[in-house]
Amino acid sequence: MVLSIIVRFTFSGIHHWPGAPQDVEEQYLVVPHRHLFHVEAVKAVTHEERDIEFIALQRQMISYCAIFADPHAMSCETMAVKLLEHFGLSRCRVLEDGENGAEVTV
Repeated sequence: MVLSIIVRFTFSGIHHWPGAPQDVEEQYLVVPHRHLFHVEAVKAVTHEERDIEFIALQRQMISYCAIFADPHAMSCETMAVKLLEHFGLSRCRVLEDGENGAEVTV
């Protein structure tokens, strides 16, 4: 049996894609733009009373995401990997405006 907790939250951030190919229709991606990023994180726990309270994990993750608030060139994939590694997650999904994004699984 595998036990996991799930944490979901949103945060506002600004990013851009400075290396977007010239032939990409979405050239606006080169310019810093705002998104409301939606995060879903899954973390394995070892017992039914949880190793960490999911509300505490959520609060820690929201605080950590402050590093993504200022303009940066990170993709959803990069943000998901950073969250996954920093918090020891088994899966992390980061979506732009709750629509498109990335999922990283260990």
